[in-house]
Amino acid sequence: VEEELRFTLPERPVPSPLRGFSAPVLLRQRLSRADRTHLLAHDTDPFNRWDAGRGLLMDALTGDERLGESVEGLRAVLCDDTLDPAFRALVLTLPSEEGIAAEIARAGVVDPTAVHDRRRTLERDIAIALKPELRTIYNAMETPGTYSPAAQDAGRRALRLRALSYLTCLDADAKDAASLFAKTDNMTERMAALALLVRTGSADMALMDFASRWAEDDNVMDKWFTVQASATPPNQAVESVRALTEHAAFHWRNPNRFRALIGTFAMSNAAGFHRADGAGYRLVADWLLRLDPINPQTTARVLGVFETWQQLDSPRQAIISDILEMISAAPNLSRDASEVVGRIRAG
Repeated sequence: VEEELRFTLPERPVPSPLRGFSAPVLLRQRLSRADRTHLLAHDTDPFNRWDAGRGLLMDALTGDERLGESVEGLRAVLCDDTLDPAFRALVLTLPSEEGIAAEIARAGVVDPTAVHDRRRTLERDIAIALKPELRTIYNAMETPGTYSPAAQDAGRRALRLRALSYLTCLDADAKDAASLFAKTDNMTERMAALALLVRTGSADMALMDFASRWAEDDNVMDKWFTVQASATPPNQAVESVRALTEHAAFHWRNPNRFRALIGTFAMSNAAGFHRADGAGYRLVADWLLRLDPINPQTTARVLGVFETWQQLDSPRQAIISDILEMISAAPNLSRDASEVVGRIRAG
């Protein structure tokens, strides 16, 4: 049964279908950037508002155009005090490098270095465009008093840290991040500030201070390794991870510690892991072969980082092919690892 409905309206509307996240479907719409910007700035449906912003950001990250005037939609969300701070933080969060790569892989070859660089450029562009508003939000969202995990305070911290992340793009010395690291009384803000300091190459003193305070807490020290493995700039990441494997606290036989450093580097520092010369691949492969005899389950799990190898450019594919062949030929390779490698090589 087909039915056609016609409406007479004073001006062309911008559709906002499936409001209330009302249907478990994938909806493809031909919306202009202006329409998406309008929805981002004004839609009263939270999911559709987020989705409009996500589409604009993804287009800027995977296409040929910059965000341009669409940044006004982000400004509208950032400055709308009627919106929940957690929601504003979510809308202002850029798609992950993994998500960007997956989008590019639908129609082309993925260059993880280019993905990283493009994401950083967009983050800086947004920071430049919204600097006064970001500064206002950072100051306004401070949560003085005793730390509380309640949703309201958590949302304020999330928005404040999102603003700080953008502002740090424009602060070569990361002064705000350093100040927050020194003053905060909670681990959420301390770790976020530490990650920003690592990202800007300003973390030496903070890392020493953190390790001296928490050396006896294994769970917190796992975070110390994780933040360095994930946030160190790609051109320094391999050397940083290699140096950390020599650290007295790197107990590689402990699966949590191994995943915190080697697993996080491979899974959460894509541009570093996929460095064009293959150094990241070889570092991870060497440690997986060392771990396999005593923990084949963790070995097999981390090996999964090579599963998307056929989405990469030819030089990287050639290096990974050799790496997978080397692992496959290793004497006494566990059945767990062998099965994973075989599946990855088969495509």
